[in-house]
Amino acid sequence: MPKALEAIKGLWLNKASGIILCCALVSAIGLGLLFGAFSLALASAEPVLPPGQEAPSATLSGLVRNADGPVSGATVRVQATDNMAVTDENGAFMLAGLPPAELVTITASAPGHYINWTAVVPDGITTTIELNEHYIGDDFEYDW
Repeated sequence: MPKALEAIKGLWLNKASGIILCCALVSAIGLGLLFGAFSLALASAEPVLPPGQEAPSATLSGLVRNADGPVSGATVRVQATDNMAVTDENGAFMLAGLPPAELVTITASAPGHYINWTAVVPDGITTTIELNEHYIGDDFEYDW
């Protein structure tokens, strides 16, 4: 039998030493789990800014158009967020509070149009989202 195993076997033969070894092992495992969870929490934490300093943010400007020109009243939204804007009479919009240098997906929708989207990095550019009008069905209010 290897010397290391003999040493451990010898500890287990003595009841007091066995209890101490068992407690030490359980404590070591518990500390390992605790530090692992702490490391995971640190890795996923947002950076902490000094007091009074705001996180950098970017803005994105753009136009929503269809085949006839600008689409006013279209809803433009950053996907998976509540960040949204409504286009003005020229089809223009501006979204603020975007993460700088990160790809964001922007969707645009308007009554009578199919939804469309684009993915951009908001770095001061102006983007255009083209909407296609959807087919307006038959007029079901016939004069019989």
